[in-house]
Amino acid sequence: ESITRGDILSRLGSATHQAECWTLPNGATVWIDYGRHRFYSAYRNDEIAKHLVSGQDILIAPISVADLETQASRAAATVKALSHFTWIAALCSPTAQYQTQLGDDRVSLTKWPDLTLLVNRKCIRLATLMHTQKLTVSELAEREALAEREVVAFVRACDEMGILVRVPSGEAAR
Repeated sequence: ESITRGDILSRLGSATHQAECWTLPNGATVWIDYGRHRFYSAYRNDEIAKHLVSGQDILIAPISVADLETQASRAAATVKALSHFTWIAALCSPTAQYQTQLGDDRVSLTKWPDLTLLVNRKCIRLATLMHTQKLTVSELAEREALAEREVVAFVRACDEMGILVRVPSGEAAR
C-alpha cells in the first residue's frame, strides 16, 4: 500500500498493524512499532523530513515485530520515540487545511516541546513566544519574520504532541 505526505498523520493515528515497514521515496526504510510506541531508522530526523516533503508516495507494508527488529538491526538503525516521527511528519505535512481550521484562533503551549525536537532557532523562538503569550499564526509569523506556513507547521506539530492550547478568536487574548 502507498500513502502521500498528506496522509501520514492520519495513518500514524489509525494503524491497523502492530508494526510496519515504511519505504521513503529515496529508498530509505523506517520501521514503526506501534505496540511499543517507537520507530527505527538509520537516518537522522532532518534526513527523514527531507524525504517526507518530496511529494512522492511512501510505501507501507505490515511486518512482524520479530522481522522489524531483525531488519532494523541489520540496517544499524537507532530506536526513537514514535512521538519524534509524529513531530517530523507534522512539520512536513501540508498546512493549508490545518491553517483554515485554526482561522484567527490564538495559540499557546501548555508546556515546552521535547527539547530534542527543537532542531533550529526558529522552533526555539516560536516555542518561547507560544509558551509565554497567546498569539495568532499571523502575529507569530510577523514577530519572527517567518512564512505563515512555517508557523502553521510548528503549531500543528505542537497540537499533535498534545501541548497546544487554542483560544477561539472571539474570546479575549488573555
